[in-house]
Amino acid sequence: YSLTVGSSLCLSWHGQQGVWTHQGCRTQQTETSQAVTCSCYHLRPVTVSQQQIQSSHDTAALDQFLSVSRNVTVLGVLILLLVLCIPGLVWCKREDIVSEENRRAHYLSDNDPSDSCLYNVCIHTGLCSAACMTAKVYIKLCGEHGASQTKELKVPG
Repeated sequence: YSLTVGSSLCLSWHGQQGVWTHQGCRTQQTETSQAVTCSCYHLRPVTVSQQQIQSSHDTAALDQFLSVSRNVTVLGVLILLLVLCIPGLVWCKREDIVSEENRRAHYLSDNDPSDSCLYNVCIHTGLCSAACMTAKVYIKLCGEHGASQTKELKVPG
């Protein structure tokens, strides 16, 4: 295969320093055209510096290392990855199930569905909360018409 990378840079002449500089100029080039447009905010001599890097590689020399029939290492690495990935995927799926179970709503034991107001309180226990973690949170709701009793939210509970 071969790879060609080209770059263009607009430069303007800085008379006081006596050097070509890219400051004050912007290079505009489209991928479909070889033309380069320089946009500069001052009136100085302008030039375009272009660089092209070409690289070509023959992959025939690598085929002997990538062939399973000639090299057992490729087959061994593939089997090792498969042996490690399957238990890892099973473990991740199991952890997802446990995590989803812990994200469900936990209702207070003295919660009455016929109350005139129902509240949904979300408590975030941190980014790295363990699935088997317990929590005790005390909450008291205060409003215009008074305050509630202090409630203990306990998970698991």
